[in-house]
Amino acid sequence: ADQEVLEYLAEIKNSTRKFSEDFLSHYWTRPFTKLHDEIFRVLDDDNIKRALILAPRGIGKTSIATLAFPLKKMLFRDSRYIISLGASADTAMEQTENLKAEIRNNEKIKEVFGNLSKAQMSKEEWHLSFHDDPIGSKILPRGAGQKVRGRRHQQYRPDLVIVDDLEDDKSAKSDMQRNDIKSWFFASLSNITDVYGSDWRMVVIGTILHQDSLLANLRDL
Repeated sequence: ADQEVLEYLAEIKNSTRKFSEDFLSHYWTRPFTKLHDEIFRVLDDDNIKRALILAPRGIGKTSIATLAFPLKKMLFRDSRYIISLGASADTAMEQTENLKAEIRNNEKIKEVFGNLSKAQMSKEEWHLSFHDDPIGSKILPRGAGQKVRGRRHQQYRPDLVIVDDLEDDKSAKSDMQRNDIKSWFFASLSNITDVYGSDWRMVVIGTILHQDSLLANLRDL
């Protein structure tokens, strides 16, 4: 039985799709498609340090990128400091509140991972610790343009940055706002990880809303 448990844990550790199906099935109303498989493939490949995932609206990409993926990383202690970014601080906090709710209330997670210790649980930033690992993982939700440089969780710099739909319909229509977001992304956000180390990733996911948007520029690099 113990061997079966270990094999199962290894399977879900390496598969965001399997983790999503087993622990977050209440988020998915339709079966995953080949497009979802490609999203999962990119997320699960740690060799892709800077990942760009372009996908249409309405397929559940936000639930995959800002809920299932970071939740799995935190539960398996694969990331010490996650920054989750959205178009606004409120949007980012809403997504991480969903993640927090699963840690608190998901019975399957409790069954497999045990009762988890929540050392700090404010909306602005929060910290998941374990009985044998008080450092645990920290997650910081932020909106486009907010200060992100110089962050540390004890000795750890951000090792996973998730950027989900950084531009909304309003900002995508404004030349000034598009330029502000691009400047902030390339000047501030791109430099917050230890780029000379090996233990970091940046995942950018979203829908292209304008031909001169940040996502369009990243696609054309």
